[in-house]
Amino acid sequence: MKVQDAATRKVVIPGKALQSLIERQVSGTVTIFDPLDESVYWHIYLGRGKIHFATSGIGRHERLVYLLLQLFPGTGFPLSKTVRKDYDYVCKIWRMGKFSLKQVRQVLFYMTQEALTQILALPRATVKFDKALGLDPLLLSLSLRQMIRPLQPQIRNWVQIRTAINSPFQRLRLDDAEQLINQSVLDLDDYKVVENMIEVLQENYTLYELCVRARKTTEEMGLLLQPLVQLGCIKVFPYERSPTNPNLWWPALTIAKPLNELSR
Repeated sequence: MKVQDAATRKVVIPGKALQSLIERQVSGTVTIFDPLDESVYWHIYLGRGKIHFATSGIGRHERLVYLLLQLFPGTGFPLSKTVRKDYDYVCKIWRMGKFSLKQVRQVLFYMTQEALTQILALPRATVKFDKALGLDPLLLSLSLRQMIRPLQPQIRNWVQIRTAINSPFQRLRLDDAEQLINQSVLDLDDYKVVENMIEVLQENYTLYELCVRARKTTEEMGLLLQPLVQLGCIKVFPYERSPTNPNLWWPALTIAKPLNELSR
């Protein structure tokens, strides 16, 4: 892929484009836009052929709450709904002494893997490149192969999920709970999970927020809800606006627990 300046976009296969940039050992930020909803986009920070970090360009609060809960169940974090840079927030917690150096790298690595899963599940995408990096300090420097080798099953699952749910930022709403009674697409255990979430599924939460409520991964929840979306039992809406009032921005979900010091 020819490297573009920050004002230029090019439609590419994300995995091939990323591999090309890494082989050329470029440094800077690659931004990848979801072709089905360009309000959803992702950043990959590169340095001399290595990946320093990858994250979302939107919904940082919802995503960070979800990811921290996956890594540290039961631990609350003082996370502002208006967090601007998740990388800076994680480094701040580290500087406060709540993360060890090993833990902060673990968190950044996990965040990067989750973002790469979403990016590499895109069949094609619009991409732009900016030479600016904007990460300080640099705590990760990893090869693409090292990052994605264990992600192949998750990427394949998200390719499947995307046939119904474009990304974890989409909002899902169950309009009529009675519809579930007549559906036989779920086994008993999955039906019980959905039944216990009926009230939550009527609140227009993102998939990330639903997973926080259900203590499941986005992959698990996406595969669970996919057939219900395809049958029309659950409606899917963009992240940015309320499905009933386009002028309304939805509030983010928080974990209302005090910050406990993490074990090192």
